Amino acid sequence: MFEEKIFLNLKGVTFRHAEYKNLEEYLAKEFQFIQIEHKEFKIPNSGTPNEVTFFSHKRYECNIFEAKIEMFILGKLSHEVDTYEEDNSQYPLYTAKYEMIKFACDRGFVLQQLLEKLVLGLGLDILNREWFFERIAEINS
Repeated sequence: MFEEKIFLNLKGVTFRHAEYKNLEEYLAKEFQFIQIEHKEFKIPNSGTPNEVTFFSHKRYECNIFEAKIEMFILGKLSHEVDTYEEDNSQYPLYTAKYEMIKFACDRGFVLQQLLEKLVLGLGLDILNREWFFERIAEINS
């Protein structure tokens, strides 16, 4: 038997929320993702006046249903703050756009459940999803 690692690559991801500024903040609060590594470089004079763009490499980890999930944020990342009006009051609307987010786990079911919560529950917009499976090591039985 072999141990497998399942990878889920999400490309062209857009996160919008009125409370959380970005997906990382949401995942830290809701699923206890912890930041392991952070490298980020601001790209000058890019985007609209309300938008700030970075080139990033971030790594997060958490445990869900006794499975370790790793999340990598790679490539171009932009943050934008707009406002919307409701009941004669203005509120912020945060938008974060990600070039690529990569998840890795040894249980595909756990990744599928997380993806469903992000897409159906949160309304995460994803242009492209790719699943990969890799044999890591042979398990002695």
